[in-house]
Amino acid sequence: MNMRALGAEFVGTFTLVSAVCGAALFSAPAGGGLVAVAFAVGLSVLVMAYAVGHISGGHFNPAVTLGLVAGGRFEMNNALGYIIAQVLGGLLAALIFSTILGGSPAGAGIPKWNDFMAVSNTHGGPKGFAMGAAFL
Repeated sequence: MNMRALGAEFVGTFTLVSAVCGAALFSAPAGGGLVAVAFAVGLSVLVMAYAVGHISGGHFNPAVTLGLVAGGRFEMNNALGYIIAQVLGGLLAALIFSTILGGSPAGAGIPKWNDFMAVSNTHGGPKGFAMGAAFL
């Protein structure tokens, strides 16, 4: 199994999940809405396809890998490694967002994290982001 290809799938999936979760959590409720999320998906896949697609084929999604296996365009013995790398990349991205939002200020109701001023000015103090969340 090619470790470079697995690393490329990990990085590509991490980027895709980070872009989509970031757009959905921090910009979708604002004026950008679904358009921001759609652009995040398209641009992250495009950038990763150009950056690492030549190394691994640019699947970045277990469903794509399984579809290529079903279509006979990808070897079944490589699919498990790709899927594991993709799941790990997605989990790391989700863990980062969980850490950021886990350190968010507690308060009544649902806070608006799509306002840059509100997010950037809430570090420290009892109603601010934790240092780990601010660092990430």
